[in-house]
Amino acid sequence: MKKTRVDGVEVSYSGDWIDVFESRQHFSWYWRQAKMVYDFCQKEESLLELGKGTGCLSDILRGKGWNIRTLDIDEDKKPDFCCDAYSFDYLSVSPDVLLAFEIFEHLPFETFVKVISKISVSGVRKIIFSVPWCERQLFGLSLKFPYFTRWDFYVPLNGRKILEPNHFWELSTRDQGPLKKLNSLKEIFSNNGFSLSEVAKEGRIQFFCAVKGTDGRV
Repeated sequence: MKKTRVDGVEVSYSGDWIDVFESRQHFSWYWRQAKMVYDFCQKEESLLELGKGTGCLSDILRGKGWNIRTLDIDEDKKPDFCCDAYSFDYLSVSPDVLLAFEIFEHLPFETFVKVISKISVSGVRKIIFSVPWCERQLFGLSLKFPYFTRWDFYVPLNGRKILEPNHFWELSTRDQGPLKKLNSLKEIFSNNGFSLSEVAKEGRIQFFCAVKGTDGRV
């Protein structure tokens, strides 16, 4: 586990997991991430991905002709830019779209708010991101019938405690301690000129698209 200080607070991160073959669920998240780009972005737009991870998403998009660069705090992942999301000079890159999948919860909530404020004045038009709900899977079921799409059922159990040691906050049905209600996010993005839409939920991961302006059009 590596540690550094961001906005005066110690944060921890690890790159060991990128060498492990991931679960089917994780690959479904990659599919959702790529689909969000295809649904809400245009090929002529420049993309900046916060948190390179395995590089799977950026590799997929580059292979399809998208203009994407990566930013990560971990130099071992060999991102295009090595920096944390709080300290980075977004104006130096001026991306049209920012991608941040399971990244913001790794920052203290107060620092996350500062990051969104910083991004809002850097020319970014869209922020496509995801954060986890503080819940555990009670049980899941996947059904596939001939000539029909697959149906996935996920029954969650609300958590009372964040179990992931690298997370400062997660979404919750209540606002208690580090847990943040969905309305908290909507208010933050609205205050910074973004219209926030809940797009999809895959397992315990909630996907969003924030668009600059108040009409919500992409």
